[in-house]
Amino acid sequence: MTPSYNQKEHVLHLIYESFDQVLLEDGVSLHETIAIDNYYATDKEEVQIKNDERKDWKKLIDDPELEKIHGIGGLCFYDAKGLRFHLPAYMCLTIHKPYADVNESLMFTLTHLEAYNLERFAILTVEQKKAVKVFLTYIWYNTGFAFEYNFAEIEAAIRDYWGGGAVR
Repeated sequence: MTPSYNQKEHVLHLIYESFDQVLLEDGVSLHETIAIDNYYATDKEEVQIKNDERKDWKKLIDDPELEKIHGIGGLCFYDAKGLRFHLPAYMCLTIHKPYADVNESLMFTLTHLEAYNLERFAILTVEQKKAVKVFLTYIWYNTGFAFEYNFAEIEAAIRDYWGGGAVR
């Protein structure tokens, strides 16, 4: 007997696989987004005192700080390398907790395709962009009312960017 197909596990596997070796490098870290938003502590040494994760984004999925930091700091303050490093953790968090407050910021980032976001997305590989497309498609079809207000934006983003020329 063939096991049934589990969409959730498939999407998580695709995210893990496509972002597997991503490091933060010299990108903006989680707590550094707060410093940038508050216009202080732009010195990397001061921010690194927070011991932000820089090597394994998978450790961030269960870190309560990832879910908490939005509104002040968060997704819009990452540079391209910071977004690439933190994005898979945010996507996994959203799959596990579709009603987490930070998910609204993630969906806004992935569906509002103005120049600032497109510049940050340019660093993503074809495989990573496909993982975002599959993630958004999963959210679109499987989250019930968690993102109902974003359904039109999700569909447009998949059609116009994530599912189009950007991933070919």
